[in-house]
Amino acid sequence: MKTGFYFETGLLILVVGLVIYAVSPSIPAYGSRVRIASKTESNVRPIGLSSALGLHRRSEAIFIDVRSENEYKQGHISTSLNAPDNAALERLSAIPELSRKVPVLYCGSSRCPYALAAAERIKGSFREVFVYTGGWDEWSALELPIARN
Repeated sequence: MKTGFYFETGLLILVVGLVIYAVSPSIPAYGSRVRIASKTESNVRPIGLSSALGLHRRSEAIFIDVRSENEYKQGHISTSLNAPDNAALERLSAIPELSRKVPVLYCGSSRCPYALAAAERIKGSFREVFVYTGGWDEWSALELPIARN
């Protein structure tokens, strides 16, 4: 008697599994890698020092300092532009030559939220936007290329 019960239960589980598989063919196979993308996936990506330095050395990026004008004048990553407010960000986004480079926004330190907020504001104007997480503090402490004006 028990064998029939186990057979029927197993058969029922198998049928339910097949129905679920047939209804949801997009379910990946067990063990396959799946990239889950949200509907609000952003083209804004944080980068560390090595990536920022590589982009700077290859002149593939335009660095944008979102600190105040006074802080910028005291020292900034060489070749960077200053965009301390929304109006300046909008003006930079409108420059056609900049569309050929990837913008890298940075702030004073890794704890500064302004670079990420600014990147979110301009992300629609660029294919990709990077936020250098180390900021001015890390760059200047390592004595990498800087400018003052």
